[in-house]
This record gives sequence, structure tokens and C-alpha cells, in this order.
Amino acid sequence: MQYGWPLSWDIIHHVHIAEVYAQYGFTLTDPLISLQNGPQKIGYVPLFHLFIAAIGYITQIDYFQIGRCLQPLIAACIVLSVSYVGYKLYGLTAGVSAGFLILSSNLVNRIVLPIPENIALIIFPIAVYFFYISIKRNTYKYSLISGIMLIIMILIHQSAAFLLFLTITSFIIVKFALNRDMYIFKGYIAWILPIICATAIASIVILILDPSTLHNILQNGIGAVTGYKDSISYSYNQPLNLIHYVWQLGIIALLSTFIGLVALYKLDLPKTTKDKAVLLIVWIVAMFIFSKINWFGLNMISYRVLIYILLPLSILGGFGLYQVYNWGKQKEILSLPIGHLILGIIFLFASINGALITSNPKIATFGAQTELGTIIIAPPSASEIDLANWFSKNGDKNKKVVISNYYSGMFLVADTGQPLSRYNRVLVGKINQSSFINENIGYLVYDKRLKFSSSNQTYRTEPGGLVYFSKDIHMIIPNYAKIVYENNDFIVCKVQSVNLKT
Repeated sequence: MQYGWPLSWDIIHHVHIAEVYAQYGFTLTDPLISLQNGPQKIGYVPLFHLFIAAIGYITQIDYFQIGRCLQPLIAACIVLSVSYVGYKLYGLTAGVSAGFLILSSNLVNRIVLPIPENIALIIFPIAVYFFYISIKRNTYKYSLISGIMLIIMILIHQSAAFLLFLTITSFIIVKFALNRDMYIFKGYIAWILPIICATAIASIVILILDPSTLHNILQNGIGAVTGYKDSISYSYNQPLNLIHYVWQLGIIALLSTFIGLVALYKLDLPKTTKDKAVLLIVWIVAMFIFSKINWFGLNMISYRVLIYILLPLSILGGFGLYQVYNWGKQKEILSLPIGHLILGIIFLFASINGALITSNPKIATFGAQTELGTIIIAPPSASEIDLANWFSKNGDKNKKVVISNYYSGMFLVADTGQPLSRYNRVLVGKINQSSFINENIGYLVYDKRLKFSSSNQTYRTEPGGLVYFSKDIHMIIPNYAKIVYENNDFIVCKVQSVNLKT
């Protein structure tokens, strides 16, 4: 809560979507952001944004402040979720240890972000555990509950839901290979039954209300129609080496997991204890292999999968620390039981590590990498706040803004409700009068920080909606625009009603 803005650039986008739902109701397209061929698809499943909008409606608190308040609550709930599953599997000491192992990891900086994925991460371990106990107790009840949790996750974060599906499916395959018990497939069918029923009901409703949409989905896929997409695939590979895995997951968590694996192999433990470990090992291996999907020629952000490895790793590591505690509780150093001493040191280190990571100012700074360098995109800079303030006081909400920095533009539309167009050709004067009128563009905004050196190229467009210029912006402003505001980083030009290029 020490930072003035919620962490990450993503929350700016999510706040904007929540504001759209609050003002316009549920919609698949964004009425405030347009592309050249029409409104931009929202592209996110809605539950998280509806949740923020509901809190804002009830409390009348600013949506950005809601994001700030959610940060410690989400992180605490993820830790408690992992601790709860560790406790149910291996007891209180293992459960508490699992929670501290989460804090010992460098991925703490990820779980504090107020984003949909982290809400899904709270549900993930519990959904896996419920499915496991449904198999162990030969009952369908917990499979159905876990299946309902899968539906909720689909409505919060598609990638997390897919990884839950991958985890449980992998466990079923391994479990059948080990035991040759067909009953587990009955539990699996019970698990996917809720999503089958939900899909059938949704299809019937769409067929009744809008048959053309259902036909479009069947022809082109739900992603093409709704814009919904996963958040872990990317246009280029971002593979990680093993050193990066060790650094991010944390040496203590990895060492504790290794101790747990050795104890499972060496000690004469009950069969049920080892069965629980099979679940965790399959979970870890499935997530690790998926994080290396670039081996199979597919593009994916490997870093995003590390947190899904950390969850089961911490639970198995908690079991390892529980074995250390059992070994050392009868041995003493300076009249202190070794087991208690080791746990105390690890818990202290984990707490300090978590506090240092969350208090480091770098955790609040986020950048976008392009071939031309890195641009800071969050938190909003003083110039971005000044830009938003100017539009709040002077902007015509009936006219659209075209901006050379889409990240700054998203903050502008989220903070002020000023409509945004992504028709970037306007910025370089490549537009005719009819297109200009159709787009209803009223303002051009240039980010002076986006510049590059070139003798034969005036501008260059980079992924993410960034337009770089090689010349002084003042020299290339189109003749149909006039400067009406300027600060350290931005130039705002108002479009004139005459002198349009034909």
C-alpha cells in the first residue's frame, strides 16, 4: 500500500474494462477504443472486471484505489490457499512451511499484482486438492465442486483454467498408468461434467437470443468472435534457462523439495503419503514441461508459468521441512531443538525476503521492451498524469484521441474516459479527409520520449502501439493539427476543421 498507484500496467487496462462495464453494461467490444475497422474487442473474460465494478458501485471507491487495496489481500490469499492444501495433505507444520516457502521465492513480486491471474491462483490449489480427495474417497461430490471451480477460473483467467485442466488430466493419466483403476475416469467425467453442462446451456441461450453469433463461433472459434485470448502465448519465444528457474523459484524452496523427495524414497512412509506426493510431482512436471513448450516449436512466455510450478513445489517443500522438523525436534543445540531452530530460521528468512521484495521501489516500475529500447509504462509518470488532467478539464469527449504511445493512451482513457483511436497513420499525415471524418478524430498526442536515429526513415511503428520518430515532433506535425498543450513528455494537437489533406 506504500505506492500511490496499483502495481503493473495491466491493472490500468483492467480498471478501464471495469469502468466500461459499469457505464455500458456487459459488452464484448470496447466503446471507447476503436481500430480502423471498428471498436476494439475487449479480449478478456469478464468476472474480475465485474468484481471491481461491483466493489466500486457498493463502496464508491476509485477503481485504482480498489486495485491497491486488493494487492495485499490477493497475495495473502494465495499464501493461505497453498498453506491450506499443504495442511490438508501433510499436516499443520507442512502447511505453514509451504506458505513461508512461497514468501522465500522471488516470485513474491508476481503474487502481489492485482490482476485476474492471481485471483485464479487462489482457486487453483484448492481445485486440485478437491479433485484429489474425490478420487481417494470414491465420491463425485468433490469432483463436481472442483469442476465448478474450473468454470469460475475460465471466467476469470483462461490460461490459469487451461493449466488446471492440464494438471488434473496429467494426474489422471499417470494415476491410471500406476493403478489401472478405471474408477478414476468416472471421477474425471464428473469433474468435466459442470463445464459440459455450462457450455450446453450457454449455447442454447445464444441460439435463442442471437443464432448468428453461435454460427459465427462454430465457424471461426470463440476467440475470433469474442476476442478472448490467453495471456501466456506470445509472438516470439521467451525461453528461460535453468539458472533463471532456480533464481525465481528460490533455493530454499528447491532444497526443501529435494529433501521431501529423498524422504519419500528413503523413509518407510505410509502409502497414502506417497500417493499425495504423486499428485504434486505430476503437477510440477506437467507445469515444467509446459514452460518448455518452446522445445516443440510453440511460442510462450515461460516466466508466466513459473508461479504454477511454485505452488506444488512449495507444498512438497513444506513436506520436506516437516521431515526436517521431525528429525531435529529430539536433537538440541544450546538447549534449543534443532527442528524448531531450522524452521525458525527459514521462516525468518522468508519473511524478510518477502518484505524486501515488496518494499523495493523497483517492484512498482514496469517497462515494455522493443527493438528500439525499453519504455516505462507503469506507474503513470508525472507527465502522463498532467496529460490526463488536461484532458479532464479541456478534452471533448465526443472526439477521439490518437496517441503515439498506446500504454499512455490506455491510462488516459482509463483515468478520463476520453475515447481513443488506434488509427496511427493520422500521426504522420497519411490519411484522407473521408477517413478523418469517419474516425471522428479530434486530438493527436505525441510522446517525445519515443525517438530513434535514422537518416532515411521519419517514423517507425513497434509492437504494442508505439510510434517512434527520428525528427523533432514539432517539425512533422500534420498541417491539419495545431498544438494546444505541451509538457515535458507529450505534445497535444487539436485537429482543425480545415486544411485536411485530400
